[in-house]
Formats: sequence, structure tokens, C-alpha cells
Amino acid sequence: MSDIFKFNNVSLGYGSHVILKEVNLNVERGQYIGLVGANGAGKSTLLKAIIGSLKPLSGEITYFDDQGNSVKRIAKLGYMPQHQSLELLFPLSVFDVVLMGRYPQMGWRIWSHSQDKEAVYQALERVKMQDFSSRHISELSGGQLQRVLMARAIVSEPELLLLDEPTNGMDLGASQETLNVVNDLHKQGITVIIVTHILEIIAKNAQKVGIFHQKGEETFLTWGAPHEVLTSNYLDELKTKK
Repeated sequence: MSDIFKFNNVSLGYGSHVILKEVNLNVERGQYIGLVGANGAGKSTLLKAIIGSLKPLSGEITYFDDQGNSVKRIAKLGYMPQHQSLELLFPLSVFDVVLMGRYPQMGWRIWSHSQDKEAVYQALERVKMQDFSSRHISELSGGQLQRVLMARAIVSEPELLLLDEPTNGMDLGASQETLNVVNDLHKQGITVIIVTHILEIIAKNAQKVGIFHQKGEETFLTWGAPHEVLTSNYLDELKTKK
């Protein structure tokens, strides 16, 4: 498989504060990647760098098209942030939030076409939120909002899907349904990168894992196959941090 992007000695942070230093990794098309680690260790920071909203302090991120050619950005990208980052007081309906995911396809168009609207309804149906399309987002529970953000991430029919704690706030049934959607998309060839604290998700689905270790003010990234990095030492490290 060819790479979809790679990091070459990439350091990330905010201002003079470095969070991740000299990260080297590559992600192949069609892979399922899991990112795990303590809160504040840099997982969300890494996702922001991948989507281009955070520029590296140093190093280079290179993106590739499906022919292996270097490009400026991923053409079709789906991103599901943690719902705490969404302004709930802004007057948006569920439909409006999901439609945001179609903006790359809409380009210069101000008004959505019928195919955009149909894609929104299909995405909402896929996450079982079709009956909430006219609701204001402030009326939703945390789990319902997570489903809406999932719909927004998949409505663009992405080639790369980034998910930041997608099952937070969901009950067990909704969590499993959401993960089933992710697994179905992965089976269709979509590259998936998921941040989660649920190790069972990673152990069962991921082909590569990034583990964020904090030592003092520094974070170290261990990268490899699940059986290589989800070791007993790491599991013991997790237990001591609970």
C-alpha cells in the first residue's frame, strides 16, 4: 500500500511550548490507526497537525494522492473533534452542522444542491439521527451530539477519517453502533485514525498504534503494531495513572 501522509522530524506545540518533538511516522492508505495516551499528551494536537489547522514548529508533513504524488492537502478529509470544541450557543440546527462537512464539495457555491442535502440525510440516517435534523444542537445530549459530529465527518465521503474520542458521552449500545459505522467505512477502503481510551477498540481493529507517553513535561510517541506496543509494561503504566 502507498502512504497517504508522513511526518518527517515534526515538532508540534503552541508558541514556545513544544508538546511533541521530532515525530517520524507514516500512514498507509486503508490502514486503521489507534492513538492512545493520557489526557493532554498530544493526541488531539497530532490530529490538528494532520488536518492542517496546526502548523509544525519544525519538520515537514507530506501528503500523497492515490497515485503516490505529493500534494498540498488531503482532498477528502473527515474530522470529528471532541464535542467540547463546538460552540453550542451558536444558532445551528443538526442539519446545518452536518452540512458543514459538505463545504469542500460545495466550493464557491453559497447554496447547497439537492445532492448535498441528500448526502446530509443519508449521513444522519447512518448514525440514527435522521429524526433530529431540525433540532437545535443545544437541545442534544452529549451522545447525540457525538453522533451528529460523526455524521458531519462522513458526509464528505472522506478518504481519510480522523476521530477524536468518538464514543464519549454515548451509552454502550450507541458506542457499538458508532464503531460499527467506522468499521464499515474502513472496510470500504477509508483510512481511519481514532483517538480513544478504550484499548479493546485498538486491540481488535487497529493495524498500527501510537502510544503517547508523558515523562515530566515531555511526551514521547511509540509507534508500531498493537502486539508490539500494547505490552504488559504499558498496561501497568496505565494502571498507575488511574
